Amino acid sequence: GILLAMQTQQVDESMMLLERGIKNCPDDWRLHFIMGFNLTFYKNDNVNAVRYFEDAARLPGHPAYLPRLIGNLYAKTGKIDMALMFLEEAYKQFKNPKMRTEIETQIKELIIEKHTTLLEDAAQKYKRLYGTYPDQLAALVQTTLIPEIPDEPYGGQYVIDPKTGKVTNQPPTPSQNLEGSGSSK
Repeated sequence: GILLAMQTQQVDESMMLLERGIKNCPDDWRLHFIMGFNLTFYKNDNVNAVRYFEDAARLPGHPAYLPRLIGNLYAKTGKIDMALMFLEEAYKQFKNPKMRTEIETQIKELIIEKHTTLLEDAAQKYKRLYGTYPDQLAALVQTTLIPEIPDEPYGGQYVIDPKTGKVTNQPPTPSQNLEGSGSSK
């Protein structure tokens, strides 16, 4: 069920397979959890997703964060945080190095999306205050709109287009790669 949705974008097929799994193994919290994730992340159906997450939370062995995830869904804090929690749990479950690498990449991409949204929102506030977008993201910190510029997960940096306020990530430069090669991250 996970592979169909994540790797081949066959979400409907994934959900049919998961429904069969739930019918045959109703006490496996993971099946309910994955179905809830598919509904919220791929189908934008939070109402039905909550039902599956709640079913998963009633079953033994569910992760401790699951009730918090349900609360976040009810509060509509957004899909990115939910997806990150799901993918971090999935990363722990898989032992296959290829699958773990794919999940790790998805986590990094979602972190980038979360960061760029945060930075672009702050840039919009900056524009309302000063009439223009900042030339550099450091201005957002200097004006205390954000406490710090988040670390780009690949070791690169975020940059802002001062004309549009759009934030993008840039891969690390060769000198950044050399600097980071001895780090313990």
